[in-house]
Amino acid sequence: MRLKFPTMRITLLVQLLVLGLIATGFVLLGRQLLADTEFETFEATEECMIDLSQVLAASIEVAVARDFQGEVESGHLAELSEAMDRAHRKSFESRIFKLTKTEVGVGVYVTNADGMVVYGSDSSLVGKDFSAYNDVLKTLRGGYGARSSRAVENDPRSSVLYVAAPIQIDDKVVGVVTVSKAQSQVRPFIERRVQRITGSLMAIGAGVLSLSLAVFFWLLRPIRRLADYASAIGDGKRVALPEIGKSREALSLGRAMEEMKTRLEGRRYVERYVQTLTHELKSPLAAIRGAGELLEEPDMPTDQREKFLQNIRRETDRSQRIIERLLQLSKLESLDQLETTQVVAPRQLVDEALEECADRVAVKCLSIDVREEPDLPALQVDPLLVRSALVNLLENAIKFSPSDAAIEVQVGKKDGCVEFIFRDSGAGVPDYAIDRVFDHFYSLEGPDTGRKGSGLGLAMVREVASLHGGRTSLTNRKHATGVVAVLAIPY
Repeated sequence: MRLKFPTMRITLLVQLLVLGLIATGFVLLGRQLLADTEFETFEATEECMIDLSQVLAASIEVAVARDFQGEVESGHLAELSEAMDRAHRKSFESRIFKLTKTEVGVGVYVTNADGMVVYGSDSSLVGKDFSAYNDVLKTLRGGYGARSSRAVENDPRSSVLYVAAPIQIDDKVVGVVTVSKAQSQVRPFIERRVQRITGSLMAIGAGVLSLSLAVFFWLLRPIRRLADYASAIGDGKRVALPEIGKSREALSLGRAMEEMKTRLEGRRYVERYVQTLTHELKSPLAAIRGAGELLEEPDMPTDQREKFLQNIRRETDRSQRIIERLLQLSKLESLDQLETTQVVAPRQLVDEALEECADRVAVKCLSIDVREEPDLPALQVDPLLVRSALVNLLENAIKFSPSDAAIEVQVGKKDGCVEFIFRDSGAGVPDYAIDRVFDHFYSLEGPDTGRKGSGLGLAMVREVASLHGGRTSLTNRKHATGVVAVLAIPY
């Protein structure tokens, strides 16, 4: 049963959610800061324009007071007009941090008490009625007058800021002086500040993202790999401890899991094999003991004595084969990965297995039909283990094939593997046993002797396939008697 680790997915989802929230927060913060930057810059500009308008208003009041005839006239503004003309004609270069200013960027116009323009740094304004504009209207009423208007209706960047101050004679508002400044002249300061804010936000965001990625790669990813490792162990797969980086916490956890796995596997391994070995050796030991007791009879006929001695030798050989196979299988099952490998041609492995089984093939007068696909890739394998697995499959086919029959051996490619396929013409495997043939100590009686084998051969084949990352199967043939045994090794 596969172990599940939903907490890893939850942790990853939580991390993604946190990153999403942080990103959203940065976007909202960035928008707010940028909006505040523009607003605050215009506020600072307006504050300076208020000072300028008040200074100009006081200056005009001095000129008007000399010759006041009841209203502000253009003649009162000659000095202002000359000063503004000179200022706009001046050539200068003022460096404000990294921005350079070369011309006066403010305009001025003055209205009388009726809101009619009597002077303008832009002469086209003279004579126009501005009494309805907020800067003039509110100032004439004794309030603070200011407005922002677009020079081009559809262009928000053409806005001009106007700030007014009252011209007062004997506490009576007799006119208004308005200072104007195009917002486009302030934009460079805003854009520079926006760049700084954007750069700072990007740097902080990159730092948070880097920290999150560091946490993921340094800690969460190793833990996820360890979780997959534990799941694979729970599935009964043979896997090595994965690469988990250099995190001290992850390394400690990995070593602890590896040690726990080794101890648990060792304990289960010993318990399982002590039980199965005891069970399998019980029958031959009982037979040997019974035969030994009967041999103690002094008057036993010679032919019977020989029969019991043969029985003792046969059961002794069977016990020895069980122990040897068990030791071989236990060695395989203790490996997490192959110790040594070589590049070997598939046909070479088949030929060596056929050579090892040649005597048993000859005894039953069997024929071996070998078919090989062309251009088979070489295999990076432990040749001794793979040859041993092929020998077990071939011995199985020999054991269950009738005399004078044929065994087909086919070597081909499929799904990235080289497949070794053995087909015999025996009676096949009963349906009740087809799912158990690879179990430890499970064996069927041979048709010739009526005796069971050790039940470890196919289990060893499965272990060899697992160590090489391959697969194995044994099924009954569909259109003929016998079985099809397959060992697939990746190339």
